[in-house]
Amino acid sequence: MRRLPVFILIDSSTSMRGEAIDAVNIGIKLLLQSLRTNPFALETVYLSVLSFNTEAFIVRPFSDLLNNDLVTIEAKGRSNFGIGLELLMTEMRQQINKTSNGKKGDWKPIIIFMTDGRPSGAWKKKIKEFHSWNTGQFIVCACGMKSNLQIAESFGGNIVILNNKNKSSIYEFFNWVSTSISVHSKKIEQNTNESEINNKFKIQLD
Repeated sequence: MRRLPVFILIDSSTSMRGEAIDAVNIGIKLLLQSLRTNPFALETVYLSVLSFNTEAFIVRPFSDLLNNDLVTIEAKGRSNFGIGLELLMTEMRQQINKTSNGKKGDWKPIIIFMTDGRPSGAWKKKIKEFHSWNTGQFIVCACGMKSNLQIAESFGGNIVILNNKNKSSIYEFFNWVSTSISVHSKKIEQNTNESEINNKFKIQLD
């Protein structure tokens, strides 16, 4: 079975403490519940949730949608983007099945990177390394007015802008993520060419 890998990487530094990180935890739970109602997503999507601050963590191990929706992310420390990207790449290398010996591998992954602040750590080198081999859809969510949009743009890929990082904005973002993944999973099940799915975009949700 060809899977649709989805990786969500969350900045869980101190600046996300309080309402924002609480909304992220609930938003991920609602995302999983929503995707389970979509037969296409239920059939194809495998999802992993990772977070980073001073360290990086696997919050939800890579698995299908029926497993583990008890996601708890704690906000603390600094935004070490470099270590977060390193863990993301390690997980992608280990979990994504590549095409080999005439057997098709997984569909191209969807990677969602949510941050509200300026990066620290060796992130420029890591983002260059990431783009050198990733062929999936990369979405950067610039969350809250403190996000530096120029830095978000420097990550490359698609951008979703949230002017606020309150619960209503974050819930809206995860609802958008659910819709996007559901549409994507339906299209690949219908054998739509992936190049027709991964169109570039930059949108603002609030």
